[in-house]
Amino acid sequence: MAIAATSSADVNLFVSEEASRKGILVNVVDAPDLSGFIVPSVIRRGDLTVAISTGGLSPALARRIREKLEETLVPEYGAFLRLLGSLRREVRQELPLPRQREAFWTEVVNSDAFEVYRRSGEDAAKGRIDEIMLRIRDVEESN
Repeated sequence: MAIAATSSADVNLFVSEEASRKGILVNVVDAPDLSGFIVPSVIRRGDLTVAISTGGLSPALARRIREKLEETLVPEYGAFLRLLGSLRREVRQELPLPRQREAFWTEVVNSDAFEVYRRSGEDAAKGRIDEIMLRIRDVEESN
């Protein structure tokens, strides 16, 4: 793999042509037409990965968007995602119907569970999530 990121268009073109001739994957920064791949701007929060790409047209814009999203996608999202993942088996047991599980996960991610997690920790968030699970289960049982 090769990445050409010089200030010289001639050098970048040469690297692109040589890499292509030798069967080497190449990225020419700011020149998607000379590239065999592009490099997205990435945010990682544990298992949560968000990639922003402008198709090579403006890496600076991708970087700016990433910086703005980093303000929203705070580090706690990674730990919260781990918590949600750890609940999957329990949710399948407690809510056997697909429509129940869909309603549950939709409500959890649209609820204040993440803010509860950030403010008060995992146990408090788990309590909030359990409340949602009980409500979803009770609705199904009353139908």
